[in-house]
Amino acid sequence: MGEMAVRKSYLDIIRLAACLLVIIMHSPMEGASGMLQNAIYTFTAPCIGLFFMVSGALLLPAEGGISFLRKRLSKVLVPTILWSLFYIGANVVFKRQDISAIPKQILSVPFSPQGHNVLWFMYTLCGLYILAPVISPWLKSASRKEIEIILFVWGITLLYPVIEGFLDISESTSAPLYYFTGYAGYFLLGYYFTRFEVSWGPARIFLVAVVALASLAAIRFLPLGIRFEKAIGYLSIFAVMLTMAYFSALEKIGRMITPESSSGKILAVLSGLSFGVYLVHIFFIRYLLYGFIPGGVKQVVCTVAITVTISFLCVWLISFLPISQYIIGYKWPKRSSTNK
Repeated sequence: MGEMAVRKSYLDIIRLAACLLVIIMHSPMEGASGMLQNAIYTFTAPCIGLFFMVSGALLLPAEGGISFLRKRLSKVLVPTILWSLFYIGANVVFKRQDISAIPKQILSVPFSPQGHNVLWFMYTLCGLYILAPVISPWLKSASRKEIEIILFVWGITLLYPVIEGFLDISESTSAPLYYFTGYAGYFLLGYYFTRFEVSWGPARIFLVAVVALASLAAIRFLPLGIRFEKAIGYLSIFAVMLTMAYFSALEKIGRMITPESSSGKILAVLSGLSFGVYLVHIFFIRYLLYGFIPGGVKQVVCTVAITVTISFLCVWLISFLPISQYIIGYKWPKRSSTNK
């Protein structure tokens, strides 16, 4: 989640919105109705896609090869290790996990999320960072049509949750479209929207969102033979449709704000802190607040309000530490000694 030569405030807004959606998604606790949870999961499904789209918009095409990897991975690898150790320790303290499992967990950190599954995002982000220098030479020369073809092929794989009930679909490593699956599609989509300044009008945003939501409602309530759990997954066509609609709507709002304005500067700081908020929010939701608030809409609202407030406050305080970039991937930018 890097910086651009010319900062675009709308990307800060999108990243903040994605962070808030993640917190809302994780807020329902035991006692919340299935209907409430399904509604929340549906409306927050774009959260991860928005994060990856912002990363693609900011980082592609990658410059520098090894220097790019060194800079980007240093912002992710160390926080991933530290927070893995933190959650491993939290499991022992708060969940009475057997300490005999700790050595295996620590040795597994380089290969899979440990401590809490919320860290899966970090591993995927590392993979996209590693991929960036590989695809960047092609991106620099690729035409709009060529990029659209790749996105179209990715889109076919997004239909798997819909058609797997009617057709025999292979998602194994030997499948012809295997190398077009996954979150790299969001990465490329963010670059595509930014490079070609794709801007949807209100009518298209509304239409795409309504079609996606109506389709998900039909899958949920009608016997269509489609698994709802997969239909609202991050790698389904409906989640991507909602992600593009959210991205476009937030982009229009964000373009009203200039980076030099007070609002733009505040957004930039909050956006920078959002990475740390993602890392810490689940600790407050699942380790400290879990079970203390009765289930239902009121529980979700209270949990979100408390978690957002405490998480940003916590990460803001951490940001003043000299090593904050190794904990939350953010440090305060250096002030210029000259006035421009």
